[in-house]
Amino acid sequence: MRLKLLLIFLVVFVLPGLGGVGYSAWHLADAYQRSTAGVRGTGKIVAYERQAYRARVGRRFCAVVEFQHAGETVKFTDDWCNTAQAKRPIGSVVNVIYNPEHPEASLIDDFGTLYGKNLFIGVICVPWLLLGIVLLVRVR
Repeated sequence: MRLKLLLIFLVVFVLPGLGGVGYSAWHLADAYQRSTAGVRGTGKIVAYERQAYRARVGRRFCAVVEFQHAGETVKFTDDWCNTAQAKRPIGSVVNVIYNPEHPEASLIDDFGTLYGKNLFIGVICVPWLLLGIVLLVRVR
């Protein structure tokens, strides 16, 4: 019976929690590296793209940002998509962060954009992982 419980707690709590914490940590480290090594600049929101309808989420609008780099106009679509259009209407100036070698893979330089989703995943998965570890220790 103990072996079954250990296996259940491992599969249901520890492994998903560990996977989520690892995913979150990996992407947070990537975002931190991008924010420290990237070039900062300013851009302007020129439009909003409508995402396809998603169940329970509905349609979201993603900002299309344009900025200048090396004399060229670079345009990218922000993948955060959670900023309200009323907060940042078309024509708003935003800070951007980008890699000079790949400016098309830019991000809006905002805490939520860089870290928000991954912090949210980590905050959910850490208690899940800790609960699994506690259950494993108690069953032993």
